[in-house]
Amino acid sequence: MRLIQGSSPSGQSSTYEAGIVLKLASGFKTYWRHPGDSGVPPVFRFEGSENLKEALVHYPMPKSFPDGAGGLSFGYAKPEIILPVTVIAADPKKPVTLKLQADYAVCNTICIPANGLVELRMKQGLQSPFNASLKQAMANVPVLKALGEPGELQVTALRRATAPEHLDIEVRVPGIVQPELFLEGESPWFFEAKAFTPGPQAGMGTFSVAVIERDKSLDCTGADLVLTLVAGKAAIEVRTRLDVALVTP
Repeated sequence: MRLIQGSSPSGQSSTYEAGIVLKLASGFKTYWRHPGDSGVPPVFRFEGSENLKEALVHYPMPKSFPDGAGGLSFGYAKPEIILPVTVIAADPKKPVTLKLQADYAVCNTICIPANGLVELRMKQGLQSPFNASLKQAMANVPVLKALGEPGELQVTALRRATAPEHLDIEVRVPGIVQPELFLEGESPWFFEAKAFTPGPQAGMGTFSVAVIERDKSLDCTGADLVLTLVAGKAAIEVRTRLDVALVTP
């Protein structure tokens, strides 16, 4: 694991572009922020950094892969993964020293915990050789969209399913690309995207989603839900509110 910096303008600047680089041995994978049925989500901490106001880690679109126990895990299987980081200085007149403590995991046949501690002094007026790599990594980060917002990729609606404890999610995807849908809910909510069924209209389809766990307290009104829709090299992220009435028997 290491940190890299992109080019930055000369003079005072409060924003820098950086990246967390993870290199994996052949055959190994690492996990997305939501690891799926098994695995360990990465934790990135920037305590001890100097002149740091905020460090925002961006996650490129994940892929699903068998976890070896009958389920699916979500993550990355490339030999090198770059997670872009937007770094904001507390005082633009002073440099930022970024200190990263990371806890994550890699897996081949079993999950292996890993950790690292790296440091990078951010430089103003830097001409970086990593610009192209950081730009490509950022292009793979899902674009934030609203529910129903028009576009080549679109999550059009959340609907009550005929099966109990299920949810239908309608989407728009380009052409004949086979999409993937990743769902994240606040604890104890846990979802699993099942079959994708193309619709009668070209480019439209529906994911059947099983509600594996949910909040069953009497005062529960629903849950905040993050939907990541991936189709080929394009991806969007939709943040919305799930009404509990859509999934209760």
